[in-house]
Amino acid sequence: MNGNINALADEIARELNLDAAAKRDALAGIPVSDSADIAGAESAVMQKARQKGDKDVNLLHEHCRQTREVIQECKRQMNASIDESGVAKPLRDALDGAKKDAAEASAVYNKFKVENGLERNASGDDRVAQILWAMLAVLLEGVLNSYFFASASERGLFGGFAAAFFIGIVNVSFAFVGGVWGLRYAKNHIAPFFKLCGLACFVFCCLVSAAMVSLATLYRGGIDKFKGDLELNATAIADHASEWALQNFFALDWGSLFSSIDSFILFFIGMLCAMFGVWKGYEFDDPYPGFGTMWRQKEAARIRSEEENEKHENKMEKWRRGSGDQIRRAMGALKDSEQNLRLQLGGMKTQCGVVENAPDDAASLAKNLLDRYRAMNKQIRAATSPPPPHFNESPSRSHFPNLVEQCNVALHEAKELGAESESVLKECEAKQVKLQRMLDSA
Repeated sequence: MNGNINALADEIARELNLDAAAKRDALAGIPVSDSADIAGAESAVMQKARQKGDKDVNLLHEHCRQTREVIQECKRQMNASIDESGVAKPLRDALDGAKKDAAEASAVYNKFKVENGLERNASGDDRVAQILWAMLAVLLEGVLNSYFFASASERGLFGGFAAAFFIGIVNVSFAFVGGVWGLRYAKNHIAPFFKLCGLACFVFCCLVSAAMVSLATLYRGGIDKFKGDLELNATAIADHASEWALQNFFALDWGSLFSSIDSFILFFIGMLCAMFGVWKGYEFDDPYPGFGTMWRQKEAARIRSEEENEKHENKMEKWRRGSGDQIRRAMGALKDSEQNLRLQLGGMKTQCGVVENAPDDAASLAKNLLDRYRAMNKQIRAATSPPPPHFNESPSRSHFPNLVEQCNVALHEAKELGAESESVLKECEAKQVKLQRMLDSA
């Protein structure tokens, strides 16, 4: 600071032609006055010193103005970032809900495995496929057996197919139910009660299927018995064959069951289709009862989770290309405003230090100049004319009361702006953190 003041003093001394003024005033001041007032060149020196302080104060006012503008720009950028990002944050509710459902379904599935002693995963057999296989067995049984019942129908093979198809529906359906609700429980379930109930259901369904196949076989034997009677038409043959089959069935006359090779073939086809129905029923929805249901629920939840995740990714990609870029631009502008405000605040604080010392610097500058002026003035006066008393006084802050007041006003303004700047900087940092969290969550 002293170096700056000395350089400024040299410049002002040349501007005021201070040495010549000192000589002129010394010659004009003989005999010397006792007045202590600073006048003449000395008043010009004080004015120049005061102007130096005024420049420092004005520079601080300019810093304050610029700081105020930067604060407003920073606030504008914060408001703009809210507008740009407020509608951009993607919703994760659907995805989070789907993931939660998938996790819960998986937990239920694993718990079911533990509780039922299962060390494997569910087979996941397609239930529709098993039903279609059973229906195919019914159709096949109807086609293969249509010949055997054709002679007892006025519609020939078509009538025989209808009868065989009806028998196949009853036969395979009960066999299929026996596999689903009977054999699966009897063979695999760990609870004795369900095992016993499954066994009872399986035996019952098998007996119904066997009875249906046996009645069909006896009915076929009855057709062979009565179709040779020329007086009987197809309807009469069917009626007599049905009556004969029921009589032999309830009489437990099993010897008539295989009265011919055709009856044997029909019985074999019926029992084969029944066993196929049991097999498909056993494989229906996993051999262990309820395990397939648990697996389907888990898979359905997993698929929903994957679908929601895909939807979310598509939405996020669109969000990144749109609102995500807006947020990044807002963050960049906000960061630039923050850095600019920090730089401006640093410059203003530096200038505050200059202004705080401005009255003292003005007094120091004035003393420097007055010392030069008075030294030359004394040299001219020599011993014949002693210097006035005020030559022994040095200027201080008190000689610049208006400058001191102006400095205080400027420093107060800078202090208030400094506090506001710090507050805005904290808000700006918080806003950047919030925007970054939005990007991170996305």
